[in-house]
Amino acid sequence: NATKTFYIALPPTTAKLTITIKDYPWNRSISQSNAHTFEANHGYNAPFNFAPPANEIWYTSNASRVPFDATSSLFNTKNKQGVNIFADSISTIPQSWYIVTNLITVTLPASVTTLDTKAFYECDKLTSIVMPGVTTLGDEVFERCSVLSDISLSNITTIGASAFKLCASLSSVTMPNVTVLPIGAFYQCTSLETASIPNVATISPTAFAICTSLTSITMTNVSSIMNKAFVNCSSLAHIYSNSTSPTTYATSFLSVPNTATLHLPSSCQGATWTGWNGNYTYDL
Repeated sequence: NATKTFYIALPPTTAKLTITIKDYPWNRSISQSNAHTFEANHGYNAPFNFAPPANEIWYTSNASRVPFDATSSLFNTKNKQGVNIFADSISTIPQSWYIVTNLITVTLPASVTTLDTKAFYECDKLTSIVMPGVTTLGDEVFERCSVLSDISLSNITTIGASAFKLCASLSSVTMPNVTVLPIGAFYQCTSLETASIPNVATISPTAFAICTSLTSITMTNVSSIMNKAFVNCSSLAHIYSNSTSPTTYATSFLSVPNTATLHLPSSCQGATWTGWNGNYTYDL
């Protein structure tokens, strides 16, 4: 017998849950013993099926080592409000809460370091997430989380393609430890106003495309800005960089206003960037 503690996020509060797991070969039953304690009997990592209390719906996955069947109707299902379980020993959140439309807030234990591809894809009521140990974000991890506004990215070192695509409520982004910004990372984040990515060396195509509210971005050490990285950033007014001659292209800043200003170090007098049609100021 072993007793483990799991964390659950029940919108809009956080609670704690104790689950007792027993090894009984080939016995795959699970029974509710009281309101928030469950006894699971399992054998050889077999999946479990579970009927939750009438007023609760549970979401989880096999990867979180919680005894529920990831193929059941309780998993990856739209329009269901529920409790979301995180084991205190889990390190990766897989594609678990994909399109769970009533998920509002999430608090992850510090042991979680990775959010896998589409982990919270189209959770369109998710407003905030606390993830103190996360350093890696997979592809499309928060894509279409249209009301997500409260998230810290200060510990992130790796970010996947389209990670925040169509996150229409993000207003500011600070990522001091990311070095590569992939395709579509912040595509059409229409409320994004400021971004600080001082150590990003490569900005991939459409990384900030159609960020129509973006006014200012700091990209101190950028060395490559790919095609259409800032296409249709129609409010962009200021770029701050120490890079004298990064690799840029004719369409890197397509449709950026020609009134925008590129701020460079005073030692870079006369430096120009391909595709930049705005002003130059050597004041850093």
